[in-house]
Amino acid sequence: TDLPGMDYPSRAALAVPLTAGEDVFGVLFLYHDQLGYFNESHLTLVTATGKKVSAAISNAELYRLITDRAERLGGMLRRQQEESSRNKAILESIADGVLVNDVRGRVILMNAAAERILEARAGSAIGQDVRNIFAAADAEGRQHATYAVNELLQTPNDPRSIQNQLRVGDRIISSMVSPG
Repeated sequence: TDLPGMDYPSRAALAVPLTAGEDVFGVLFLYHDQLGYFNESHLTLVTATGKKVSAAISNAELYRLITDRAERLGGMLRRQQEESSRNKAILESIADGVLVNDVRGRVILMNAAAERILEARAGSAIGQDVRNIFAAADAEGRQHATYAVNELLQTPNDPRSIQNQLRVGDRIISSMVSPG
């Protein structure tokens, strides 16, 4: 039969599927004008070549998928970093001290006002149990603050806030412990 783009009629054909795992990418065809030209060694060579071509196609597809995923994740990370920067700017502009902890009671965020008020450094407070932050307060205030934190950690969906007063040295600090 005559194939478009061929200068001579083909009288012999060899076809090998291009597969990787269960994926079929196509078929590799070889044509020749001599009848019965292809033999077992041709088939072995073309089969091996087909496997290499299939692996290359599969790798290219994997690379494309990984690149797409990396670009999407990179975009998500950039958006999170931008949002984090905005939130940090807002948090630092608040005159009130703000201390944020996770569901286990570990400090995850502390603004500069909270550092001044509680006489604590965010660098050393981050990751610590939030109840340790009240160590500088008087015993009664420390007890009330610890109770408030424990209550909210035990009932995280409780929308109420617990107000408290702590005495730190000669200062009285009003605090409000509330769920996020």
